[in-house]
Amino acid sequence: MCYYVSVLVVYLKIDMLAGQMLMVGFDGCEFSSEHLELLKEVKPSGIILFGRNMVDSVQVRNLISDFKRSALSLGLPPLIVAVDYEGGVVFRIGKDVTPLPSAMAIGATGNAKYAEIIADVAGKELRWMGFNMNLAPVADVNSNPMNPIIGVRSFGDDPKLVASFVKSYISSLQSHMVMAVAKHFPGHGATEVDSHLDLPVVNEDVDILLRRELIPFKAAINSNVAAIMTAHVSFPKIDPSGLPATLSKAIINGLLREMLGYDGLVVSDALEMKAISDRFDVEEVVKCSVNAGVDLLLISRDVDLMVNVKDCYVKVLKDGSVDKRHVLKSFQRLKNLRAKFYLYYSKLKANVSSTFSNKHSCMVFNVCKRSLTLISGSPLHIDFSASKFFIFMPNRLKIFLSKFVGNVEKYFSKILAGKVRAVRFLSYDDEHLIDDPCSYLIDIGKDDLTIFFLYNAIFNRGQLNLYRKIRSCTSNLIAVVAGIPYDAVHVRDADAVYATYGLTPLQLKALGWTVFKGIKPSGTLPVKLSLNV
Repeated sequence: MCYYVSVLVVYLKIDMLAGQMLMVGFDGCEFSSEHLELLKEVKPSGIILFGRNMVDSVQVRNLISDFKRSALSLGLPPLIVAVDYEGGVVFRIGKDVTPLPSAMAIGATGNAKYAEIIADVAGKELRWMGFNMNLAPVADVNSNPMNPIIGVRSFGDDPKLVASFVKSYISSLQSHMVMAVAKHFPGHGATEVDSHLDLPVVNEDVDILLRRELIPFKAAINSNVAAIMTAHVSFPKIDPSGLPATLSKAIINGLLREMLGYDGLVVSDALEMKAISDRFDVEEVVKCSVNAGVDLLLISRDVDLMVNVKDCYVKVLKDGSVDKRHVLKSFQRLKNLRAKFYLYYSKLKANVSSTFSNKHSCMVFNVCKRSLTLISGSPLHIDFSASKFFIFMPNRLKIFLSKFVGNVEKYFSKILAGKVRAVRFLSYDDEHLIDDPCSYLIDIGKDDLTIFFLYNAIFNRGQLNLYRKIRSCTSNLIAVVAGIPYDAVHVRDADAVYATYGLTPLQLKALGWTVFKGIKPSGTLPVKLSLNV
């Protein structure tokens, strides 16, 4: 066996084998000589695209095509091409694709068939652009209302509900030959720290995880998910060393592979995240991750880090400080996935329309309508045609919407055209709030309507202070909780409180449709509201 392994390592060439253990990101929207050099030097298994790489669907399609052709010309295996396409705020491209709602919005429909519908749209559009991997669904159970990084990215706080939506999403997405990646194992939903900024610690034992965090991941495994992404989170009651899951043999090999029986691809979260980069040197990361059972290390942007990680892979393969059989098994898992998802055979078709059908928008709009939730109060029945609308929106929401619609104020006016007498729109900054909002409402009438949007206000308390001022000088007030729904506990005195779980143009359209119809939406809260937020 040892002789066979040694011969196979030489045959594959250690330099190539080491590079194949990486997935890398890059800068730029057009393929360049720098990208070609990156492929030559690193020899990665895959690439990942971010918003900085994407303008519109045609540009993305051309960029991916150039990368794939160049990789093949260099003798590399077919590239895995990944993206974070969760929906909601984690949606990397804003132009000429169908904007998808967040996982929690889908969870609010109460029916997993809507996860299937959203994944169907995502799979078709991603496949057309040339992607063959989506770093979704989020399988985390959002059990902590003060979680700063998961929130609406999760389907909810009920493990069984999350599991059913995860299962439906994976099956639908992978039917389009796009690999699904369940994340972040063994769970990021109970944390109070963002692993981009520091190392979160969850002091829960395996019994609690089996009853909560691991239920959706078990559903993902049973659905033949293509890959599972690790969390940079420490679970000291499972691994007393305190190592984050990405580097922990007790968590990846013991919990995931042995206890849950998963033998598929394991990919790390980005190594630039401070939970890893501030605590471990590169060689330690490579050794620990390989020995833990991680197959593919993700580096999102740092070229020096990519080269350093690859060099460390070469070193540890040569000096025997990692078991070469682990690395060869990782290579085989990658090869199996390429075959299963037809990466060796797929070709981009030359003459396909870049315009995604109105059917997709209609499908997603229907999901957005069904997700909209009336948390408290009741629908308003006023004469909208005689009303002025006063709209307050956080700048961060305005900026997000502008990626899709351009001028947000004009978009509001377009939605409301012919339905109301006038629209006044004011965006506000969490750090520099409006000094005297009541002066903006000086001529408000008894039939006029104020809509106040909040976004993750429990982390930005200035929004709540502004809301209190506006509440004191207006009637007919609708509060729209457009981020995590926990904000709703602070604005229950509004005439109506709606939760949208994010705010894409189609969600905004669904909100307007529901308000004007004066009907109670059918969405239900997929999380329990806590008074301690």
